[in-house]
Amino acid sequence: ANEPRSGDRTGQLVRGWIAEMAAYIKSIDSNHMVTTGEEGFDLTTAGYNSGAYNNQSWLFDGTNGISFTQNTADPNIDFAQIHLYPEYWNFSPSIGSTWIADHTQIARQLRKPLLLGEFGHAVNSAAVYDEWLRTFDTENGGGALVWQLMCGSCYAMRDQFGVQYPPNTSVSDVLQRAAVTANAKKGTPSDNVPPGSRTGITIGSVSVSPETVDPGQGKDGASTITVTSGTGSGNGPAFVVTSTGASPSAVAQGGTINIRTSVRSSQMTSAIVDLEIYDASGTKVGQNACRVSFTSSGKTKNCRWSYVVPSSLASGLYTVKVGVFSSDWSVLYVWLNRAGVLTVQ
Repeated sequence: ANEPRSGDRTGQLVRGWIAEMAAYIKSIDSNHMVTTGEEGFDLTTAGYNSGAYNNQSWLFDGTNGISFTQNTADPNIDFAQIHLYPEYWNFSPSIGSTWIADHTQIARQLRKPLLLGEFGHAVNSAAVYDEWLRTFDTENGGGALVWQLMCGSCYAMRDQFGVQYPPNTSVSDVLQRAAVTANAKKGTPSDNVPPGSRTGITIGSVSVSPETVDPGQGKDGASTITVTSGTGSGNGPAFVVTSTGASPSAVAQGGTINIRTSVRSSQMTSAIVDLEIYDASGTKVGQNACRVSFTSSGKTKNCRWSYVVPSSLASGLYTVKVGVFSSDWSVLYVWLNRAGVLTVQ
């Protein structure tokens, strides 16, 4: 949808609609990417430099019925999207760079690229766009689309953001420089590369694929997050991480979050299932490993972890990563770099 909003301050009305529509689209067409079309509003200040936005608390308090973080985390959403119109939202154009940086970093935590799907500013546009696009480049965003370049015959229908092209203008020059810079970048880091800090590990062939699993409710009715499943095979049995969930998906410092992952093996064997939690900077803040024995092929085993959030842990998004290792830690069979996302409030 284009710029969805609702009066439901919990964000669940739009969240449920996005989940339903994205899953349906993927069920009939798995070859095309899906995004939300939203502007970037949220239910929480976690992950945002909220003090920078001219005291516009409505951006992050559910007023618009939107949770950028929750919507982007949906397993059938392939890339994040935001829009940017500071003149409508009552903050200065320079804060637009903060809006871009904040959302790009949240999307990166969710292991998804971010598209600035629309941006516009009516005053001093070339200088404003140049600043925003330089920030977008620094943050390694996925793409940016100006609102709007218009042909000569269309220009009579312009709004306050319309820019005629051709001929060249200061705005089109800024856009051209940004395009050249973006095109010069080569390659992207893999989403599912196991950490390089371990020693003595032989890495088998690893593949992961998005899959919707366990869409139900967690303990005491809390929402269960399930983001990714993965398969892997290497020097031994093949494993499938069929689901990973946490209940509740948001917790305060000092609270407990119950994390669970399920693994299926192709044959009778033993393995170590490794659960790890990382903050936005990529620092590991927690780890728990389970030794599991598969008594026959096709069996599924669960690894459960009641993680007590340290009182010193900062508010924000945290990523759950899952690995399946041989019983002596020497062989890595599966690694999911984004098995789930938690919010510490």
